[in-house]
Amino acid sequence: MTAPGGAAGPDDAALRALAEALLRERLGGDTSPAAPVADGPAPLSYQQERLWLLEQMHPGTAAYNELFAVSLRGPLDADRLDAALAQVVRRHDVLRTAIRLDGPRPVQVVAADAAAPLRVESWEHLPAARREAAATERIRALARQPFDLARAPLLRAHLARLDAGEHVLALVLHHVVTDGWSLRLLLAELVAHYDAGGRAPLPPLSAQYADYARRQRVDGPGERERLAFWVRSLAGAPTELELPTDRPFPPVAGHDGAEHVFAVDPAVLDGVRALAAAQRATPFMVLLAAFDVVLSRWSGQDDVVVGTPVLNRPSSATEGLVGFFVNTVPLRADLSGRPTFRTLVDQVRDGVIPALEHQDVPFERIVQTVRTAPDARRAPLFQVMFALHNLPDEPPAPRGLSIAPVAGLHHSAKFDLTLAFVETGGALRGHLEYRTDLFDAPTVARLAGHLTTLLADAVADPDRPIGALRLMDPGERAAVLRDWHPPTLPRPNDATLHEAFAAQVARTPDAVAVVDGDERLTYAALAARVDRLAARLRHAGVSRGTPVALRLGRGTDLVVAVLAVLRAGGAYVPTDPQAPPQRLRHILDDTAAPLLLTHRGLAADTPARPGTEVLLVDAIEEPDHAPLPLEPGDGDDLAYVIYTSGSTGIPKGVRIPHRTVGWLMRAARERFGVGADDVWTMSHAYTFDVSVWELFGALLHGGRLVIVPHPVSRDPDALWRLLDREGVTVLSQTPTAFQSLVSAQPPDAALTRLRLVTLAGERLDFRRLEPWFARRPDTHPRVVNLLGATETTVHSTERLVRASETGSPRSYVGGPLPGVRLLVVDDELRPVPLGVPGELLVGGECVGLGYLRRDELTAERFVADPLGSPMRCYRTGDLVRRGADGDLEYLGRADDQVKIRGFRVELGEVEAALREHPAVAEAVVALAGTAADQRLVAYVVAAGDGGPPAPGELRDFLRGRLPEYMLPAAVAAIPELPRTTSGKLNRRALPAPPAADEARTADYTAPRTGTERTLAAVFAELLGASRIGIDDNFFELGGHSVLAVQAHRRIRDASIPVEVIDLFQYPTVRTLARRAGGGQQDDADLRRARGRGARRRAALTRHAPDTGSEETRDDIRR
Repeated sequence: MTAPGGAAGPDDAALRALAEALLRERLGGDTSPAAPVADGPAPLSYQQERLWLLEQMHPGTAAYNELFAVSLRGPLDADRLDAALAQVVRRHDVLRTAIRLDGPRPVQVVAADAAAPLRVESWEHLPAARREAAATERIRALARQPFDLARAPLLRAHLARLDAGEHVLALVLHHVVTDGWSLRLLLAELVAHYDAGGRAPLPPLSAQYADYARRQRVDGPGERERLAFWVRSLAGAPTELELPTDRPFPPVAGHDGAEHVFAVDPAVLDGVRALAAAQRATPFMVLLAAFDVVLSRWSGQDDVVVGTPVLNRPSSATEGLVGFFVNTVPLRADLSGRPTFRTLVDQVRDGVIPALEHQDVPFERIVQTVRTAPDARRAPLFQVMFALHNLPDEPPAPRGLSIAPVAGLHHSAKFDLTLAFVETGGALRGHLEYRTDLFDAPTVARLAGHLTTLLADAVADPDRPIGALRLMDPGERAAVLRDWHPPTLPRPNDATLHEAFAAQVARTPDAVAVVDGDERLTYAALAARVDRLAARLRHAGVSRGTPVALRLGRGTDLVVAVLAVLRAGGAYVPTDPQAPPQRLRHILDDTAAPLLLTHRGLAADTPARPGTEVLLVDAIEEPDHAPLPLEPGDGDDLAYVIYTSGSTGIPKGVRIPHRTVGWLMRAARERFGVGADDVWTMSHAYTFDVSVWELFGALLHGGRLVIVPHPVSRDPDALWRLLDREGVTVLSQTPTAFQSLVSAQPPDAALTRLRLVTLAGERLDFRRLEPWFARRPDTHPRVVNLLGATETTVHSTERLVRASETGSPRSYVGGPLPGVRLLVVDDELRPVPLGVPGELLVGGECVGLGYLRRDELTAERFVADPLGSPMRCYRTGDLVRRGADGDLEYLGRADDQVKIRGFRVELGEVEAALREHPAVAEAVVALAGTAADQRLVAYVVAAGDGGPPAPGELRDFLRGRLPEYMLPAAVAAIPELPRTTSGKLNRRALPAPPAADEARTADYTAPRTGTERTLAAVFAELLGASRIGIDDNFFELGGHSVLAVQAHRRIRDASIPVEVIDLFQYPTVRTLARRAGGGQQDDADLRRARGRGARRRAALTRHAPDTGSEETRDDIRR
């Protein structure tokens, strides 16, 4: 009897009996292979074919070698064991099978006599203490040695002799001829023949593995319905489980694995059994439900698919056969809606039973039928396996010998994670195998700990919602809360910004405050201009908290205007001079600003608004009244309102008080040591909140603020000259802008004086700094990555970037600035464990006042401390995860809000503007491109039958509604928006965006060389095409893995020197001919084709262990 792990277990006897009975009913009562047929080549089973294809792509791999080792104590007769092994090989044809390409498809051929002699190696010549290690290393080497699938047998037997009474028997088989059940069967028969001293009286076999393969290739009764079941079951399922990894996915998946073993408390195991009995379920189902919850909490997904191996031997005829029978069944769980754990167990039970009823459908057929979207990094349908094995205490032993399995000699991880629970002698242990190219041992140990903690909670109180079940032990919980209770930053007073500026003027009146081209203003001169304008504003009615809109270009007048509004008691409201009038009008209406300050040159196109007076800052005459007295304000007074993109299509105003900007300046002094010797640039638009950091960072510390003209900020060479000329020490940039600077050659003097570079406004890929650190150390200047939000006063976290880290694509944002509190939470504001993605919650002195006239949104984003303190917090919408060292890694935006060139763009605002066009019925906007070249792409559905507007027309339409940075770089028309089964927009199913640098054309280009003509002819013949152009892609025209192998044979027969893998790297006639040296192609085309081929080739390397689930994305095209 088999549990869904491929091993015996009485717990699931009723479940398996039900599944087998229904399976026999579906197949007309016959589940055995066809009767043996005449000798001759047989087709491969679906499981075998996948492994064979992967071998063709990666010849020489040992990833599919299966090692089975046991220690034998007592007087062993090696010759007798060798003879017993020969009897096993003679009994099972599959152990004498080779796989060869004979015609269009590979076949399996049984050799009449293919011996697998037992190789005996003695280690008695070594000191006793060294023998076991030496034998172990030899066995590992044998397991790493590849097989040639065209040569039988695909079996090696090795006996290591440690002394006269101690041996280790190791059997290495290629997975194409065996599975887990087969290995145990092989050992049992080996023991039987050994004990018999010859051929044991075993029951005769009624069939061989080749008969099973032939039967599998014939569609039985109800085949269409069985496939339809899986299409229904997996409709809308996620194609990947987004588990957090310690390293990014490599282009080609690795197979090196390791294992973490853990125990389940006996009392918890009793609870598992009791809950299973109460719910008419099995322990397998309870354990799977718990694992599903952990995977959901780690990934943030409530739709989870895992695979489980099933024995796939529904009759006695197959249970006695050695071979690759095991199949893989996808098990899907819906964890949405806050079910209790008891309810989830019921749901899992109701999913497992019908899945097992349809277990006979080869996993490869499921993948082909479901047609999952290609993803080069991931295995199809699922990337995590789960099994429960109920094993006897020890394997059968030959008479006179004791036997024990030897574990841990060889790990080949073929899934991201594989969890196998093994119940032996009433105890339950978990074996969590993982890919070492993705996960570190502490991460996997932490996941196992979360599972045991949650499982204990779940069986103790199964009526609790699954979201309330604990994952963390007390020690880990303390670690994740460490940044929620940091030391507080000294807060000397609640002075306003204009009071702090006045105090600085008094300290350094003659120091240069602002440099704008040839104009240089001292602090005293700047203060005088500020006072004059502030007096005019006060005379115009500005008082405490009055919003004053600014529509100004970058320059001294802008600095004066900002400080003057604050000096008069008001709050400044920056607006983009280049923004469409509609946006400015909304801001004026929203703030009800009584005044708007602008220049003469901008006045003509400034929209009029009743109740808003327009003042020209360059036309204000000297006041004829007394100087304005400095009236003390309050730190909670409003300092400014900055408008950011809104999801409803309407920009929202963020209200920031004086005290939080004052906090930012104190944090800058404490963390970065800014002071009067520093020279800052103002190189950002004042509608971007980094300008607050620049302006007040300079002027509240006695430093100098250098205005960077807009053209200079876009010219790296010109900007370096300015930095050199002015002796800039503190430079703030977006990563994109800094990348342009890195590409230019800075003057040596500029680098000598520059001491601090702060990068903010968008995600920083550390790899982009490699050219920078290649030319200079990471100690001078220091480069710091900052993360923040307008709502939390510019910056909240900081992280020094080190030169040694530029090989990683990760984006680390470090820890909190002084006075900031950070917590990573899930959707319900519960702290998440270390390493698990969640939303960044920010508290402390940096949190602003909320949104102007948006009480509902303010209540949604500005929340109470979920841990109970009176502190107010902000939900950033930033996805992060905390490493074991406390370092935060930035992962992206939780709400699909993105940043373009430092400006935050809410995709919903762009989508809302698109939908205003009368010819657009629906629209969705996505981020595309690389980290260095991000762009917006709009997908539109036409309204009516007239077709969508032209892309240029749409962009012109948007220019009247959105700033330039929010305009899509490309527009694609689609017939309808893809949606999930619940009716939600499925962004992942959007088509690939139009390439930015490669326009595709449907024009046919005929082959030009002899090599190209030969390749085109091969492609056309195999694909059934009337003609093939040099840019036609073999796989896009219907090619698949088996056809690729056939194509390779024909190309090789034509004496064109290419390998099988070349067809996947270079899938067009043009690129493949160039690869073979017989085409006309430029290098750029070759690089592009190779990139596409690499993605396909990577897909071929994702496969399943001991399951028959090896599959590639090409097979979807069959």
